Amino acid sequence: MCCGSPSPKARPYSLSATIPLTLFGLPGFHTVRAVYSTQRGFDLNDLPQLLLPPGSGAAAGTKQGYVFGSYTFQQYLHQVPDDPRRGWGVFGMIAVSDGNPNPVRASALLGLGGDALLPSRPLDRWGIAAFYYSFSRTLRDGLSAIGQGLRNEWGVEAFYDVALVDHVRIGPDLQVIRSATPGLPVGVLGGIRMRLVF
Repeated sequence: MCCGSPSPKARPYSLSATIPLTLFGLPGFHTVRAVYSTQRGFDLNDLPQLLLPPGSGAAAGTKQGYVFGSYTFQQYLHQVPDDPRRGWGVFGMIAVSDGNPNPVRASALLGLGGDALLPSRPLDRWGIAAFYYSFSRTLRDGLSAIGQGLRNEWGVEAFYDVALVDHVRIGPDLQVIRSATPGLPVGVLGGIRMRLVF
């Protein structure tokens, strides 16, 4: 979630903890992560200066260091009785950053899916998920100053994979996305995908 060219002296520091949790007899995992890096990136506060004439004496600079935190989880809501490694459940992630030089201030993902939605189709897979991106206020203000708009972005995707045989999956996929570019209509994309599983 950070922009800018890597610095040879950049030092990232990361701390995370994963906690297994059983709810109503079903397993799940919850992970909390925090990151700090000394890496340099483009200072989003200087974004409007990119359009100033070369002789103005103004220059865009860099900002050192960024912070990032996230919480992820996955929790079974159903397990196949004779194979507890298979089933379906809920999963998600919430992440936040300092918003400069990171272009994304916060993001979220929430989904539901897995195996065996229908007992008669034990090898099928399915899922539905939604995401949301909240862009840095510093970035949005900088783009607004130079006449460019930026809005938060969201989308939804759903799929169902039918197991034709043990190693071949095929099924429909539908995506709905509202772009971060203002004025663009909500995009809808449908298709058929095929997977070979080994």
